Amino acid sequence: MKRKIFLKPPHYFFFCLLLALASYSMLPSMNWIKFPWNLSGIVFIALGTYFVYSAIKLFRKHKTSIYFGKSTYLVTEGVYGYTSNPMYFGDFLILLGASIILGNIVSFISPVIFFLVINYMFIPYEEEKGEAEFGKEYTKYSEKTKKWI
Repeated sequence: MKRKIFLKPPHYFFFCLLLALASYSMLPSMNWIKFPWNLSGIVFIALGTYFVYSAIKLFRKHKTSIYFGKSTYLVTEGVYGYTSNPMYFGDFLILLGASIILGNIVSFISPVIFFLVINYMFIPYEEEKGEAEFGKEYTKYSEKTKKWI
């Protein structure tokens, strides 16, 4: 568990969002999802925002670290009852919604990149950290709760 994290998940989120915006502006011929169909992306953004802010609210309620600090409480209620990574899931939904709103087919690579980076770089680290900090309690929680949904 001695991994060095240089960029945190929000950095990857904003990089992927900029990638989606760049594909929209630099490849206009690939803008295939037109108005009003592109507005369906608002639903994904709203749902993603709900997951992110609900998770942050629970972390603050229990006064525990949001990003990679020492955790003082294992949050298992609310959105954490559906997924063990509601902030990442919410960020993924926001990126998916932004890609739909932009309507650019190439922009859909941004939520895929975000998913791959988070799933293979951050989630394994956080699972190791959870087991080290909370032991059997975390193991029990992770067995009954999915990583994504």
